[in-house]
Amino acid sequence: MIEGSLEIIDGQRRINLNQGETLIADDVSMSKAKTNSSNISSWRTNILVFRNVNIVELTKDLSKHFHINISLHESVKNASCLINTKFTDETLEEVMEELKAVYGFEFDIKDQNYIVIKTNC
Repeated sequence: MIEGSLEIIDGQRRINLNQGETLIADDVSMSKAKTNSSNISSWRTNILVFRNVNIVELTKDLSKHFHINISLHESVKNASCLINTKFTDETLEEVMEELKAVYGFEFDIKDQNYIVIKTNC
């Protein structure tokens, strides 16, 4: 939630979200959590901004924005990368090409699931 508040009702479940909170839900429960991402409204603005973001946060935000699964191979989960970049209206392919060129990312792609298997950080 960027600003204001929102009440979400799903059957008997009810939760209120305030500024800086996000919904976490599954078939059984709903909860809220603080959000750190500056990209929470990227779906609306089509702008992704990463300032000193680690590889885990980067892949989470990209997965949400592009509605795909981007995961990390065990060998890169603890990479010391701090990503600094901005994407405006870029396609997934353009984003992946920049990450490959600048940070040395290598991907394994299976059925629109991306796995980061290598990075130069």
